[in-house]
Amino acid sequence: MPVFRVERNKGYTVMSNYHLRDKSLSLKAKGLLSQILSLPEDWDYTLSGLCYINRESKDAIRTAVNELERAGYIERHQTTDESGKFSSNEYIIHEQPVSLPPSLDKPSSENPTTGKPTSENPTQLNKDRVTKDQSITDPSITHSFPSLSPPPAEMAGTAAVSPPERKRREAVTQSAVEIYRELIKENIVSVFLTTPDDIFVCDPEAEYFPLVQRLHGQIIKLSPTSKDYVNPLDINLNYSEDENPLALKSDFVLSFCELVMGGKNGLEPIEKTVIDRAVQVIYRPYLADPSPEKMPVLSDLHAALTAQHIPEADRVAQALDLYVSGSLNVFNHRTNVDIENRLVCFDIKDLGKQLKKLGMLIVQDQIWGRVTANRSMGKATWYFADEFHLLLKEEQTAAYSAEIWKRFRKWGGIPTGATQNVKDLLSSPEIENILENSDFITLLNQASGDRKILAERLNLSPDHQKYIDNSEPGAGLLIFENVILPFTNPIPSNTELYKIMTTRLSEVVEGGA
Repeated sequence: MPVFRVERNKGYTVMSNYHLRDKSLSLKAKGLLSQILSLPEDWDYTLSGLCYINRESKDAIRTAVNELERAGYIERHQTTDESGKFSSNEYIIHEQPVSLPPSLDKPSSENPTTGKPTSENPTQLNKDRVTKDQSITDPSITHSFPSLSPPPAEMAGTAAVSPPERKRREAVTQSAVEIYRELIKENIVSVFLTTPDDIFVCDPEAEYFPLVQRLHGQIIKLSPTSKDYVNPLDINLNYSEDENPLALKSDFVLSFCELVMGGKNGLEPIEKTVIDRAVQVIYRPYLADPSPEKMPVLSDLHAALTAQHIPEADRVAQALDLYVSGSLNVFNHRTNVDIENRLVCFDIKDLGKQLKKLGMLIVQDQIWGRVTANRSMGKATWYFADEFHLLLKEEQTAAYSAEIWKRFRKWGGIPTGATQNVKDLLSSPEIENILENSDFITLLNQASGDRKILAERLNLSPDHQKYIDNSEPGAGLLIFENVILPFTNPIPSNTELYKIMTTRLSEVVEGGA
């Protein structure tokens, strides 16, 4: 039986061992709390400072802080400055958990304004109490992020919203889907008018192409009868930062085949092996001589699978038949659209239920190709994906999408995922990777069941939840780092922008008359 001995030297820390015995805490959370409790009484630091004295990333440390907050070891309070502006969050750290939930301090001024949440000493933890209770201030960061409403800096001077008056559900004339799509449209317009960046939209319900047309963007309509073709096997030599771009492309092809084959358990290991083997074969001619006519298509993948003459390869090939030589062969063509416009909308509504998830996956891969090309030019690429939860249902597809999400950020892409299906989104095992690689979250009006799920997952207090309960269009919560800000940002209905962004059926019909 192994024996562990502890050599005790100088530099002791005296603390309660309560959290060390708490089985509900992860080892990461226990370690972070122990480190915080061991710091000197006059210690001031930021989340970046914690990264400096640890190997973990800022996202990993933030995750541990959130876990400690959920467990009651950390209390969060929204603070305001002398003028009534939201300034930062204050955190009280306890050696033992408290049962009281964190609450949002209400602004004390009659008409406070929201501004960029800043403080004189950002993200501090000051051990200035005799007890081990400690306070931590955590304002926002300022680097680029995919916004669904103006960043905090742009909201300065806008009156802070009070919790909305409660009214009957029937009184809300605009659906939650319409409201969040208007916010996406507003963000698209903002990026288009204020930056030279490229903008791509995956449009599963044909909601965005009128706006893109008005801005003289490019519409690519994908359907079983369309003459616009996008090859899912397109690749460029900058597709991956690795020397061999096929590793990442193989992950995409695996995800594609997983959706094609269906099933609850995804691809079997041997099926993944035969697909990867086929991928190596079909790209060999193109990598040796990268000319457009040598780019493989799905029929080449199908042939490489059948050439292996083993049951698992035959099974995958049979599943591909429908998409190669059957009625759904829209993706068995080389790309014939020139995607050069800086604003591009992929309209995939007419793909139907059978092809929609495949279409979203292929569009995401096409945009990744543009991200890699723009990176060398120092140009940012914005990607707006509506119905994003559809990409997180299957295991392999969700894992690939989470990996692409991280690579987007690393390579100058700015992805924004939007959905009204909270339950499906949060049930994905990959959602933690998505959230940890997202700079902020915008929440709009939520149904009662979804509010409960979000409150538990995102640590929303009852006061926070008031801002997403029967809230008006253009109002909600902005979660930025560990700061939670209520916002209101309605679009005046007498403007041209409103006319091209509205999703209300009556107004769309009237505007088109």
